[in-house]
Amino acid sequence: QSVKNMTKEVELGGVKHPIRFGMAALYMYEEVTGRAAISDFSNIQAGDVKLSTIVDLVYCGLVCGYQKQGKVTTFDKYDVADWLGEADGAIEEILVQFAESFPKSKNLNPPKKVKAEA
Repeated sequence: QSVKNMTKEVELGGVKHPIRFGMAALYMYEEVTGRAAISDFSNIQAGDVKLSTIVDLVYCGLVCGYQKQGKVTTFDKYDVADWLGEADGAIEEILVQFAESFPKSKNLNPPKKVKAEA
């Protein structure tokens, strides 16, 4: 099963941003955090996750979305954290987009409920 368009849009901070969860985003996530992206997503699905994990994942997806569209990023992780805190339902929407960005054979399903811990 192929994924036609991994770049989606998400509204954060009153602006629509491109977000892309392909292999580049996973690679960047692992480079930035030193953690395994798929393992961390499994923890998110289980509802056991730190806020920093979600912010890092979304930040990497946004940076890759911008890069794919040839745009320059003007935000940092702290901006992303603020945007996520201000946007009701954004985390769940983004995590669904993350899960849908990969073929079903990866066994990534949207999380049922997310409870971030600070």
